[in-house]
Amino acid sequence: MRISVIGVPSAWGAPEPGVIDTPARLRAAGLLGWLSGAGLEVCDRGDVPVQRGWQAPVPLDASPPDTAYLPHQQELLAVQHSVREAVAAAVNVGELPLLIGGECGIGPGAIAAVAAASASRPAGGEAARPVIVWLDAHGDLNTPATSPSGLLCGMPLAVALGRGDPQALTLGADAPTPRPEDTWLIGARDLDAGELATLAELPIRHVTVDELRGMGAEQLIERILPGAEILPPEARAQFPPVAREDTTSPDVADVYLHIDVDCIDPSEAPGVTFPVAGGLGTAEVADLAGYLCASGRLVALTIASANLAADEDDRTLEGLRQLITSIGDALSLAA
Repeated sequence: MRISVIGVPSAWGAPEPGVIDTPARLRAAGLLGWLSGAGLEVCDRGDVPVQRGWQAPVPLDASPPDTAYLPHQQELLAVQHSVREAVAAAVNVGELPLLIGGECGIGPGAIAAVAAASASRPAGGEAARPVIVWLDAHGDLNTPATSPSGLLCGMPLAVALGRGDPQALTLGADAPTPRPEDTWLIGARDLDAGELATLAELPIRHVTVDELRGMGAEQLIERILPGAEILPPEARAQFPPVAREDTTSPDVADVYLHIDVDCIDPSEAPGVTFPVAGGLGTAEVADLAGYLCASGRLVALTIASANLAADEDDRTLEGLRQLITSIGDALSLAA
């Protein structure tokens, strides 16, 4: 298996610029070696183009009245299109793209590329659609109409599901929109009112930290990828029966995995822009990601929102080293 590492040093949707340097910092710390140590072929494709000159967004209450407030929308949209092109180029030559952000707003570009690739492999006479596994402390489900801040970093999952600003939705207009019931939001614990309303309206699979710990990564994987047979039969036999409506659709084959580093508890990963207590442990994220990587169904992977400029005692950096090394080990099993 060949891994294509793609840096996305963007903070255009974020309230501060610390995430811009993360791809460079991780490369300097040994990112490529963490992956190649598992025996994988690793290609560094450099960074996608990102406009320089980041500026802080104007607070929402200072924006012009009676207008949709989307600061730096055009800059982020350009980045998202570049991400889509880079992911598509990697997938088309049989590589697995690993995107290193940067902000979490890069996700819709990757998802649009994965959705287009899935659509090229029909399932049951219809275009197949990917499953989205989105690990985040936040819902990322706001739209311009619901966002308390207007920050684009709070909207990427909504955009990927076809909700939000019309300009942003052009990103995936030529590919099937992923289905809410095939979208797994894991670890979210800081949700705005509009996001809670969206979760009540749509059949998105919201799995809390406590729910994940209650069932374990193994049982959750059986729900995300039913029939994938990642685990041995004797292990699966121990799980209680799961209703069909509690699992991903059976025609789903491809997986997009998004890991926002703030899904990890700030005691282990303080270097993020929006830390929220009560998160997952690094090992728990590595376990879940490892099963998805070993499934052979992963098409693209994003790690976003690490702000290593705000790290404390290199705890976030060390956690990322452990996580990425574990991901490399798991991908080597699927190679």
